[in-house]
Amino acid sequence: AAPGKMSPLILPAWKHVDVKEWFETTFDMPVFVDNDANLGALSECFWGAGSGGEDLTYIKLATGIGAGHIIHGDVYRGAGGMAGEIGHIPVDSNGPLCVCGLRGCLVTLIGSTALTERARELMGTRGRKGPTVRDLVEGARTGDAAAKQIIDGMGAYLGIAVGGLLNLLNPAIVVLGGEISSVGEMLLDPLRASVRQRALSVSMAETRIVTSVLGERAIAVGAATLVLQAALRDRSLFPTQNVGRSA
Repeated sequence: AAPGKMSPLILPAWKHVDVKEWFETTFDMPVFVDNDANLGALSECFWGAGSGGEDLTYIKLATGIGAGHIIHGDVYRGAGGMAGEIGHIPVDSNGPLCVCGLRGCLVTLIGSTALTERARELMGTRGRKGPTVRDLVEGARTGDAAAKQIIDGMGAYLGIAVGGLLNLLNPAIVVLGGEISSVGEMLLDPLRASVRQRALSVSMAETRIVTSVLGERAIAVGAATLVLQAALRDRSLFPTQNVGRSA
């Protein structure tokens, strides 16, 4: 989507609203708008796994599945701002119909809704609302076989998309974020195994696949970093306020 505007596909009710312009007019301050995966990538680049300066990809595993790409220190957004929609890569031609109109998109198989529905089938209901992502994480940590099965399947599907990503962009680091990524190696092991079946060996050898050390702070830190980066590049955005001092 264009800077400041919401995706008409995902948030159709907001398609005519320019959030950036509205906030700038209201508060008379520069405003920056970006999606969560791009902000996660930016925070990891400056303060997390990529702080050594390497190109990286951040994948946000949540209700949606998004990716942010850092290339030569900057977020790569694509011609229309849609770069990183890894969640809409079709990975199963016989899979569920996605809101985007395609069938078997990654998000329909490993997005939070898909995971909790699968957990409800295998783990049984826990309370009125059934299992949550947190229940799934806790189950995996305590050795629940159904939770482990769900995460294994998640890693396998995610590996299809990540394998293609490594062949295409060959980032130095792929960082997984989102609540489910807190299971760590339980997700990374099946993911890496799936990637090995699909990525060129050279690409696989040159890429580290890790989970975020910034955790839940990644997106907020990325938002602050977006403003900091812009301010350092253009000091006129935030002119120095001269504060009067008494003689």
